[in-house]
Amino acid sequence: MRSIRNGFVNVFLCAGLIVICTRCKQDCELIMMECELIPDSGPCEAAITKYYFDSVDEVCKAFVWGGCEGIVPFDSMEECQQCECR
Repeated sequence: MRSIRNGFVNVFLCAGLIVICTRCKQDCELIMMECELIPDSGPCEAAITKYYFDSVDEVCKAFVWGGCEGIVPFDSMEECQQCECR
């Protein structure tokens, strides 16, 4: 992927797609940091489907969150898929 930045708009070129991030640079960098979070189900025992980006396979995957604490990178597959074109 290639990134073109000017501090206000980021344009990401990946697999023939153009993804434009119009938020400030810090927000765009925060999104990319979320892509690197490793999920943790936490200590509770609810079974709630959440999502994370698997950087080895370079795809989003579901995992079961316990409902408290832990690490939940993304609430939806759609949110996670912004990582697939980094």
